[in-house]
Amino acid sequence: GGGVGGMSPGAVAQVNAPDQFSVRVQFDGIVPEASLNASNYTIDSSYGGLVITDIQAIDSGSVILTTEKQKLGVTYSLQLAGDDGGPKLFFAADTAKFWTVDLSSPNFDEVELTSDRVMVGSHAVAYLQQGESWDNAMEAVAYFDGTIYPTETSMFQAAPDQDGNDRVVLFGLDGKGAYGGYFSVVNTLSNDEAMQYGYHSNETEILYLNTELGATNNEHVVTHEFMHMLYQEHPAHDGLVESWPWHNEGLAECGVRAVTGLNDSATAYFIQDPSGDIAQGLSMVQWQGGNYSQYVLSYMFLSYVAGQLGGVPGYATLFDLAGSPDSFAEVLQGLGTTFARAQMNSLIAAHVQAPSGEYSYYGLLSFTGLPNTTSAPASLPPFSGAFVQPTSNSVVYPGTQGPDIVYVGLNGAGAVDLVAPFDTSGGRLLVFNTNQSVDNATTQTSGNLFPSLFSMAGTHPPPPRDLPAKGSAHAREVVRTQLRLHPPPFNPLQLQQMVAWQRSAGLR
Repeated sequence: GGGVGGMSPGAVAQVNAPDQFSVRVQFDGIVPEASLNASNYTIDSSYGGLVITDIQAIDSGSVILTTEKQKLGVTYSLQLAGDDGGPKLFFAADTAKFWTVDLSSPNFDEVELTSDRVMVGSHAVAYLQQGESWDNAMEAVAYFDGTIYPTETSMFQAAPDQDGNDRVVLFGLDGKGAYGGYFSVVNTLSNDEAMQYGYHSNETEILYLNTELGATNNEHVVTHEFMHMLYQEHPAHDGLVESWPWHNEGLAECGVRAVTGLNDSATAYFIQDPSGDIAQGLSMVQWQGGNYSQYVLSYMFLSYVAGQLGGVPGYATLFDLAGSPDSFAEVLQGLGTTFARAQMNSLIAAHVQAPSGEYSYYGLLSFTGLPNTTSAPASLPPFSGAFVQPTSNSVVYPGTQGPDIVYVGLNGAGAVDLVAPFDTSGGRLLVFNTNQSVDNATTQTSGNLFPSLFSMAGTHPPPPRDLPAKGSAHAREVVRTQLRLHPPPFNPLQLQQMVAWQRSAGLR
């Protein structure tokens, strides 16, 4: 008697872990002599025990145990020999320090931030930068645990677990207005390996979520960034040297579709084309860095192929590929097509929007209009196509087009004409570059289209459009918003991509 709640004097009353390397033990009464001997303690968990390296009495009733690094999100139990009160449970690390990169800084400065644990789930543990607020942390962790994690890990790739806690850290912090969230490949390395590139590794699975933009529970942001983590883990992908960002970013958008059941914002971006570069003919594969239009083009193409493969499960088939166009050959051969033809068909399908067949997304995408058109691009790079709004109902090859340039007539009834003269009545002309060179960005002339279009009789007006004018303040804001939500994975070997992203997002 005489103790707290009937405990014996000297029994363990309360335990907590102030940080990742210490445990505070508070006793009922004065510190017992046995508590100053590390061999009298057992600290255990379902994820392994903790080794005590030092003990210090901090007042008459408490001691601090210095431990090896604790596993974030794990519940530990502490038992002191001779204490009949039984083990005391406590969470690892009430506070933790994380290295982060300031994506708003010109030199991508590294900063170590102190954070508080705010929520523990079965597959996530949420920490928040001290001084910030995160009112919906519980909802964010619950959605990750119940929807994002099980869907993406079962469909695409088992989650990495280098620190052995079976959890991903969702770190809410002030991103200084630069991003919605990001993933860093640095954290997949040991700290010694990371320091070769000038950065520290947290040596844990972590996603950085910007509290300032309110994106800490954004389904799109967390799902997209977790896909980058899984992509990095897959053995078919090239680790630190990211060779095929079009594949990585496109699949991150496909992951959003797989998890949430829709990704209408990406489809709407394709249709609205606020930057105007999709309509002019933008390469899907020859990566610019920091161009959300390319994310969208890749998402459209991968969704088309997945639809042809049978639907959402087709995304997993494409995830397992290395990412080069050549790696698609066997899958596309099974569909009776090639990479060039599949990409061209995905663009045709965006106009035709058939419920099934060769020009269908099979319900993976939903459209609220037709793709943007251009008067006529002068030339097209490999892996690109453009919709031209003709002034005639029929178009022929002018004979001046590049050797790999093909035309497709799309009339107002949704009919597809692959043979000249191309029927464009009430519709448009697709100009496509079938050259699939990944090493040569040389463009090819589209064929000096204006003379052939204006020489034909039977003109028709272009369809009405309600889009932000290219270059307008509204269009720039739409572009920058999307870019800031989705920066490229931070990679010290790919900083040119980060620089391009900063410029396009208005951060430079």
